[in-house]
Amino acid sequence: MFPRLAEVDTTERSVSIESLIHLRPEQRDHRRREVTHDLWLTDLGGDTILRCKCRNLSAGGLYAVAPVGYGLAVGQRYELRMSPGVTRSASMLLGDTLGYATVIRTHMNVHTDEDTVGVAMRFDVPRYLPI
Repeated sequence: MFPRLAEVDTTERSVSIESLIHLRPEQRDHRRREVTHDLWLTDLGGDTILRCKCRNLSAGGLYAVAPVGYGLAVGQRYELRMSPGVTRSASMLLGDTLGYATVIRTHMNVHTDEDTVGVAMRFDVPRYLPI
């Protein structure tokens, strides 16, 4: 059932991340554009609004950073609103909705000036934004 200690390969292998990047195929369907805009995540009940910074955006989703204490996790769904100026007719406060998206990946950014969580989100329906 379990391998015996003698059967386990304990030799260390040194592999750089750069050498592995070409092994992972590109999975994105849409071109990403680097942006720096405020992003608000609203839970489905409308009770919680979280402010983040959008770092890149595509028709299929986005990547944002948020403070560590927000509790963002894979599988959570939010309504997304971008800061005014990104969408054509932005409302005064939070901007027009970008629709709903699901968190598909999180990553702790601990080697920066401030600790943040990187969040990758996929739109329920692709959005073609005039940015």
